[in-house]
Amino acid sequence: MTTPDRRTVLRGLGLTIGAVAGCQSRLGSSGSDGLPDTADVTMTSMPTPAFEPGLVHVGVGGRVVWTHESGDHDTAAYHPDTYGPLRIPESAAPWDSPTLTHVGETFAHTFTEPGVYDYVDTQAVCVAHEQIGNVGRVVVGWPEADPSSQPGLAPPQSNLPSIARDRIDELNEQTYSLLESRGRTPSNE
Repeated sequence: MTTPDRRTVLRGLGLTIGAVAGCQSRLGSSGSDGLPDTADVTMTSMPTPAFEPGLVHVGVGGRVVWTHESGDHDTAAYHPDTYGPLRIPESAAPWDSPTLTHVGETFAHTFTEPGVYDYVDTQAVCVAHEQIGNVGRVVVGWPEADPSSQPGLAPPQSNLPSIARDRIDELNEQTYSLLESRGRTPSNE
């Protein structure tokens, strides 16, 4: 068995470091809070309309990019100025994308306020996608898990479709677990 020379070892190490750096750039770099600067969400129609993943976490100033994969979709903040009730921080700017219809088409939004943001696909080709639970969430920074300060953590409003309410309840459970992992315990428990 021959021992590799120093140059071969360094070249192999360089390839390994390069591969790891490439993977990190696809995931988004980390900000000062240790959270990604970007998150990618795919908008699909099969087997049912969905945002994948349904919950993403970015740092303050982070950007979410929604990419169309199939069907017709949009993304709109739950906010009285865009669609439905307020389920984002009161001081935050809402967003409302155009309808995305072409594979690979994207929409991006930058989140400058920490907090919990709920959003929905409002497309109504045959049935509004909200009525079949196509709801997603963005957590920005490490907000307190207090429903009185986070409209997105409040129980879902009774005027929302029942499947959307169920999805928001699931997202609340996931978000509480996420925030509790950093010691952000809900003040209502």
